[in-house]
Amino acid sequence: AVVFQLAMRAGVAVRAVAFQLAMRAGVAVRAAAFQLAMRAGVAVRAVAFQLAMRAGVAVRAVVFQLAMRAGVAVRAEALHLAMRARVAVRAAAFQLAMRAAAAVRAAAFQLAMRAGVAVRAAAFNLAMRAAAAVRAVVFQLAMRAALAVHAAAFKLAMRAGVAVRAPAFNLAMRAA
Repeated sequence: AVVFQLAMRAGVAVRAVAFQLAMRAGVAVRAAAFQLAMRAGVAVRAVAFQLAMRAGVAVRAVVFQLAMRAGVAVRAEALHLAMRARVAVRAAAFQLAMRAAAAVRAAAFQLAMRAGVAVRAAAFNLAMRAAAAVRAVVFQLAMRAALAVHAAAFKLAMRAGVAVRAPAFNLAMRAA
């Protein structure tokens, strides 16, 4: 009985030691396996994350490039349309300005022509009146001068006639 008890105790002790060693070994193995699994999981997740990030970056880069190209195309089209609209507006404004300028020049020309005609008519009237006045003055002066010349010539002729008749009368009287 004592031997059995000792044997049982020894067996228990051995089993206890073996169990503890096995437990410790199992814990160590599980701990190592867990660490390896964790490291492998971290590595896998890190690789997957990097791949996902790279894929996401690539997708975003492609989407960004497509968006940029689409934006550039839209802006280019908008710029073309705006330029055409501006050209059309400037062309219309230019035509309106040209027509307005032509109308203004035509109106100004008509006014200038009318003003010129009026000025020339007024100048002609004034010139005619001035010429008439000058001719009237010249005629009056000529008439007065002619009268003065006739009067002087008549006086001289009368005096000469008297002078001639007087010697002839004297001679006739003496001869009688």
